[in-house]
Amino acid sequence: RLSGQLLTALAEHRWSTVLLDNNDWLWDEVSRDYEARMPVFQSQGPFRTRTGMIRRPEMSFAPRTEPRTP
Repeated sequence: RLSGQLLTALAEHRWSTVLLDNNDWLWDEVSRDYEARMPVFQSQGPFRTRTGMIRRPEMSFAPRTEPRTP
């Protein structure tokens, strides 16, 4: 049910910006209705989580204004 709610929210452009980390989780789902705009950080600087996972926001997405081309 949560997955369906997420997909509906993306299709409705509920958010003006979506931030994602590495290109391995949710990129396909977000890319249906949002387009990648710019990297969040311009360098590989030190901003990282403290949990041990090497993750941080990497790319910002904005709602698509035109349908996605296959």
